[in-house]
Amino acid sequence: LTLKSSSTSFSSVTKNRRAALWFPIAAPLAAAAAVPTEKETNFVSNRQQTTQSEFISGLAGGAAQRLSKDIVLHPIDTVKTRLQRAGSRRLTRRIFADPFDGILAPLLIGVPAGALFFGVKDATAVLCKGFNEDLVEFTTVAVANGPYWFIRSPTELIKVRQQLDGTTINMTGITLAKDIIQKEGLSGLYVGAIESYAYALPTDLVKFYVYRKLKKSSLPLTSTKNLVAKKAILGSIASASAQLVTTPLDVVRTRAMEKRTPQSTTTTTGGDLSIPERTLAIIREEGVGALWSGISPRLLRALVSGGLQFGSYEFTKKAFGGPSTAAL
Repeated sequence: LTLKSSSTSFSSVTKNRRAALWFPIAAPLAAAAAVPTEKETNFVSNRQQTTQSEFISGLAGGAAQRLSKDIVLHPIDTVKTRLQRAGSRRLTRRIFADPFDGILAPLLIGVPAGALFFGVKDATAVLCKGFNEDLVEFTTVAVANGPYWFIRSPTELIKVRQQLDGTTINMTGITLAKDIIQKEGLSGLYVGAIESYAYALPTDLVKFYVYRKLKKSSLPLTSTKNLVAKKAILGSIASASAQLVTTPLDVVRTRAMEKRTPQSTTTTTGGDLSIPERTLAIIREEGVGALWSGISPRLLRALVSGGLQFGSYEFTKKAFGGPSTAAL
């Protein structure tokens, strides 16, 4: 028993001595592993700088494309919105009257919201770099649309109400906002917000996906001359493709924001129906064709909008030092 105990003690001491001998060697190695190398430090620093650069250039590009779209395309948007209202699918003189109704609200809020969308989208794309492109596309669009529609939804509602309702044409955006809050509460300003997000998410996904694929397949085959103009043309095609397939969602969101009057005989307007319920109500009361109301001005708007959006975005982003492009 004594010999066994002594042997065990000797073995333990030997192991401790070996550990003590290895410590001077292992400690510096462990410390070196814990401290980032210069290469790792530079990688983190460069990634932070790239993210900041993408965010700033994305803000500038987003503001430029939103401003150009709102000013140039608002009349077409007004015609499209009026054609999508309940029971108003025929072209009349009223459809084309006062085409700039409701433009002030989107100019004041839509431009900074558009800047934030592309700033967040471009910065998120840098952070997600290295993952599957389609997954990154979905993530950046989903993340960027959140703050965008949180900021823009109240002004979008005011714009649509001014475009549709003849009684609000002479009301300023602030007066109309106060009227909505008084009658419907603060949440009344966000009527149609869910529908707007549900419309924008697939629209942007299709648009950016088609644009990315067109860039990869066609631009390498052409010269770099007039590159911004070429990207604008590709943007027009991508935007028209997206608007074509998402028209029913746009009709549904317009009906959600349309004010229901006591004299109204339709159940498709107002903010108290879910998206599937409203879609089925439109089909039941007006037929499937109603879901494609305003398709002609939508496609016309998309062709011009896509060129303005991608052209002005690419040009401004390049001017602000952003690479071509994280977001697009």
